[in-house]
Amino acid sequence: MPLDYSKWDALELSDDSDIEVHPNVDKRSFIRAKQNQIHQQRFERKHKIETFKYERIVNDGLLKRINALLAALQSYSPQSDKRPDELAFQALMESTGEDDSPPPPPEGVHTHEKEAPPTYSKMMAALIDQVKTKVDEDKPEPDKRFDAYLAEIKVHRDKVQDLQSQLLKELDTLEKEESKKITSESIHTGFDSSYVSKSDAKAPEPKKAPAKKEKVQAVETDGLLVMAFNTAIQGKDDFARQCVHQALLLQYCRALGKDGVGLFFKRITTQGHQAQKVFFDDVNSTFDRIRTRAKEIEKQRAAEDGEGGGVEQIQLHAVDPGTSINIKIPPVSSEDPAEQQSRAIFDTFPPGLQRALESGSLDEVNKVLGKMSVEEAEEIVGQLSEGGMLSLEEQIIDATTEEGQAALKEFEEHEKQRALAEKYADDPE
Repeated sequence: MPLDYSKWDALELSDDSDIEVHPNVDKRSFIRAKQNQIHQQRFERKHKIETFKYERIVNDGLLKRINALLAALQSYSPQSDKRPDELAFQALMESTGEDDSPPPPPEGVHTHEKEAPPTYSKMMAALIDQVKTKVDEDKPEPDKRFDAYLAEIKVHRDKVQDLQSQLLKELDTLEKEESKKITSESIHTGFDSSYVSKSDAKAPEPKKAPAKKEKVQAVETDGLLVMAFNTAIQGKDDFARQCVHQALLLQYCRALGKDGVGLFFKRITTQGHQAQKVFFDDVNSTFDRIRTRAKEIEKQRAAEDGEGGGVEQIQLHAVDPGTSINIKIPPVSSEDPAEQQSRAIFDTFPPGLQRALESGSLDEVNKVLGKMSVEEAEEIVGQLSEGGMLSLEEQIIDATTEEGQAALKEFEEHEKQRALAEKYADDPE
């Protein structure tokens, strides 16, 4: 296949040794003069291209403002008999664009001008002065003066458009002339290094983001027990049992510590293991106490409804005989993020509920909850649990009374089951 060297026909060699000159002319001097001539023509051509491009940009901005001036003036056509000079000035103010200054000229363009290029507002003001002078010279009829303004502005617009067309034509000619020859400035590096094809690397497998760990606090157990009590009152026994199950799981894990959690789950998931029996007996007994208390409240409400004065209410009661519900108010100023969040929840409560909580009396809180609707009271109880303002604590039992002895007996039975659970959890077998 023959090689095609036609692309080198456009190569301009200013020091061509094949040039023929007159015998009386020094060939070396002639070639040097030819070089200077070519370089000068190339410089002037580039300078004209940059100048014409810049002038077209400025003229585009001026044309935009002239068209806006015409549009503003034409909107005043119904008022053409009222002071055309003032209307022209008002239209000029409305047609002023945001960018009043034209872009700065490129390096080497308009260097002979010492002052900065005039702003578009000055150009438009000069145009209006020329239009006014021309209209005054023509002296049209008063009712034709407004139309004369419009016609003269259109004449100036046409002049700018003709100038743009001429600049575009000359610019196209210069750019074609510039592209005819290959110069050192038009040469660029195509390849400067070798490349070896390689097989596509295997895309790395996306890594799964590690699961976010959450720290469970003791208040979560109390919140689950409160939720179990509320759902038991609503008759949702399955969900209440699930809440009790999860609450006791947290309680056992907290009591056994991090070293005993794995062994604990291994024991309670082993069929027939004693630890499994102890745990589920604890779940069933706690759930039975919650359900019994819930039924008592249901009967009490039914009796009140039968008397004609009862309404459905949400009340807070401790279901475990050895515990009591204590109220903790978050401090106003604290640097702990958890206490700040709890205080934000407290500030959203009604003033009456805030005063009841600050009193520390569970009865006062129940009075406020009793005046609320069931839905509103349930939401308040959920917020109290979320903010850690309710906590279950052990209660001192007076064993000198019959009620205290019964409570003590029930508490000892409960502790015995807990001891068995810890015993089997610590047993390595």
